[in-house]
Amino acid sequence: MEKAAGPLQESGVRAVSVGWDRRNEETGNLVKESFRDAYLFYLKYHGKHMGPEAWEAATRELGETVRKHQGAPVCGRLMLAALIQLEEEESGPVPGSIGR
Repeated sequence: MEKAAGPLQESGVRAVSVGWDRRNEETGNLVKESFRDAYLFYLKYHGKHMGPEAWEAATRELGETVRKHQGAPVCGRLMLAALIQLEEEESGPVPGSIGR
């Protein structure tokens, strides 16, 4: 037996809630894909000697990945964190970095 529509449903609050849920799901997917792409990027270059050509390739790939996610700030931050980690592994900690 279906309930009669209440005042909140008639006012469109339910529609807003459904829209909010969809937005949260899309945001969650973006974050999940960004973490995945940043991790795969890290694994690709981890443990390899990073000469100038490798750094250029990594920088190019970083840009491509951020563009793939339409410049989402979360993607840029995660990719940059992965690049910094690779840099520290290659040359030692960046001066002034926390916890080093």
